[in-house]
Amino acid sequence: TGVWNARIPTEVTLGGGDLGYVTVDAMGNNEGADAPAEIRFENGVPADPGGVHIAWHDAYVDMLYVDEAHTTPFTGTVLPDEGLARTDDGQTYESLHGEAFESGAPLTMEGFRRGLSALGDWGHMIVVFSVLLFAISTAIAWSYYGDRCAYYLLGANAVLPYKLVFVIMHFVGAVLPLTVIWNLGDIFLAIVIVPNLIALFMLAPKVAEEANGYFARKPWLRQPGSSRE
Repeated sequence: TGVWNARIPTEVTLGGGDLGYVTVDAMGNNEGADAPAEIRFENGVPADPGGVHIAWHDAYVDMLYVDEAHTTPFTGTVLPDEGLARTDDGQTYESLHGEAFESGAPLTMEGFRRGLSALGDWGHMIVVFSVLLFAISTAIAWSYYGDRCAYYLLGANAVLPYKLVFVIMHFVGAVLPLTVIWNLGDIFLAIVIVPNLIALFMLAPKVAEEANGYFARKPWLRQPGSSRE
């Protein structure tokens, strides 16, 4: 479908999301940059071509518009600290629009939309429906799994606080950028690896003992129904 390398009409949220800032060299390569105090735009492009550009998924956005239809280029100032864009006549926007590279679910949705376009403009709904089912099933399964872990480790009084935190994290996960979610997931995964590694080292002699006993008994040679030696 070509969506992997395609720029897709995107709402560029200035207060978060996958927003970033880059500088662009003569070859068109992006390099991450700190957010400046402000970025001046003239007719949709930065007034200083060699300065900092607005980026989405670490790739600069060629041109920014104030409307979803991409008919009115943005002229004014982007204020990163405030998460706002202000036009010369004083009008403010919390998001602008432009052609940008996407990732994650939006990229997959666009791929299905284009791939099934011959059958109508509904291909992206396959992803929406699939993600919905996956999210619901995952939420139910992990809620119960965490519920039992909290009960086992901390007792019955810990179950309700765990459920409250679990519900709150659903909201947090829905509003935070995808990159932040993955980073948090990696951090917590690294944390839970530590006790597992400790348990593996401490139980290694027991595992070796059980394994040696199993191979010494050779249970696979006994006939079904025979008594254990």
